[in-house]
Amino acid sequence: MKKESAEENLIFYECVQKYKSLGWTDRKIYAKEILEIFFEKNAKFELNTLQIKNKIIENLEHRDKDLFDSVLKNTLSMLKFDVLKRFLEEQMKL
Repeated sequence: MKKESAEENLIFYECVQKYKSLGWTDRKIYAKEILEIFFEKNAKFELNTLQIKNKIIENLEHRDKDLFDSVLKNTLSMLKFDVLKRFLEEQMKL
């Protein structure tokens, strides 16, 4: 899946799960880390979600567990219907 550019999506999923497991105080710190890793221009694992980034920044102070859910939903959908499908098709050719 790394070949299919899905690595950043899988890492994002793991980070969101960790974010949701944190207490209210720690979520703000970790949310900022997630923003740096996935949403900043030229980020290490940049996701193509500029419009959603602004919404996340606006709601950052609330530290809700669902802060990243809209991006996570799109990411999981892409993994399920696009990347996984191509991965399985490639495996069938082997």
